[in-house]
Amino acid sequence: MSASVEAILQFWFGDPQDPSGDYGRQRKCWFQKDPAFDAAIRQGFLETVEQAAAGQLDPWQQQPQSCLALVLLLDQFPRNLFRGESRSFATDAQALATAEYALAQGYDPQVLPVERIFSTCLSNIAKTWLISSDRWPCSRR
Repeated sequence: MSASVEAILQFWFGDPQDPSGDYGRQRKCWFQKDPAFDAAIRQGFLETVEQAAAGQLDPWQQQPQSCLALVLLLDQFPRNLFRGESRSFATDAQALATAEYALAQGYDPQVLPVERIFSTCLSNIAKTWLISSDRWPCSRR
């Protein structure tokens, strides 16, 4: 059974009800290697990442929050699940296409600024790499 959109977003961005005030801010765990964090993603979301990779969650593109969750499943979660393996980049093309779809649909103003990082920046970074280099994994088809 796949994880819910809410579970994915809460795991990644934190609980909006948490009194610590971390919700809506960048989190350190996104930028550091942490085996416990990787294991939590594996335990809670591996099956859902596999479903996303197989295209089974493509209907999630139709709403801003679920589209954001799909971008995370295709772009960020594989980095943690398959750290150090080439398959950590296997869904980059799908992630980029989903992020660009989100931007084309005007979803970015409908999510928090910290959440926009994962669609706007992904799209901009990918375009820069594609223009300046053939090293971007998405360009290898």
